[in-house]
Amino acid sequence: MKILFMKQDALSFIKENMKTLYVNYYREKTNKWIYDLFDYDPFDVVIEVPDFELAPIIANRKGFTELENCKIIYEKLKCISESQASDERLWAGLCNGTFYEYVRNRWGYDMLDFKETKSDADSVLSRFFFKNGKYRNSLSKCWWVGHNTYLQNDNNHYQLLDYLGADDFSTKINDLFYNYAFSSNLQIVTGIIKGWHTATNDRKLTIREYFRPMMQDFNALGGGVLLDIYSEEEIEKIVYDYIVSLIIKESPIVSDNNDDDIDE
Repeated sequence: MKILFMKQDALSFIKENMKTLYVNYYREKTNKWIYDLFDYDPFDVVIEVPDFELAPIIANRKGFTELENCKIIYEKLKCISESQASDERLWAGLCNGTFYEYVRNRWGYDMLDFKETKSDADSVLSRFFFKNGKYRNSLSKCWWVGHNTYLQNDNNHYQLLDYLGADDFSTKINDLFYNYAFSSNLQIVTGIIKGWHTATNDRKLTIREYFRPMMQDFNALGGGVLLDIYSEEEIEKIVYDYIVSLIIKESPIVSDNNDDDIDE
């Protein structure tokens, strides 16, 4: 499989003209239209890896698809560096090149209606490019979540993803990795996810009432002390105790007005 970079000139042109070009993502099942924009190949082959397929897209199981793609994309592309994984050209190449049809299907563009030009164009820029950063691009977020939860010395390298669970997966990874600076610290991330897993104990706990208040409370803790001083076990206990306190109503739930069902 060829891993493509989108050439910078092509990337800049498409982004600058997205207010007119976005309609192609709704209408065009293949990316031939991208090639037709230029008198040169808009992609460069950077590396080649063994062929692989992304997770099946199953109606009403988007969380499962996202979780599995975090495992697949990181496992198959561990060969790339953090620097390469931070490069918009790589993920623009994959989303608009190798996996163009997959990403379109993932977001159901064949069935979507046009809404408002700016919001429709911005959604394409976020999903196929880097408008809102590496944790919102359809594929790069999977690499980075896999990277930041990978347990090198564990038999199940992706145990933390299994602990996090497929329910509301996109919202959980958004709250965990997009909103807080400590998400790159594996010790902290491991403690948080293990604490969540232990406290939930197979209960169906909502993001709004439990996961998000827990993350806000833990982040507030960092305002008074350096979070790095805590061991993984201490973080796990802090998270566990807070969630249990919410379950038994010993602590008020943090108010939050954001929607739970983030699907980016």
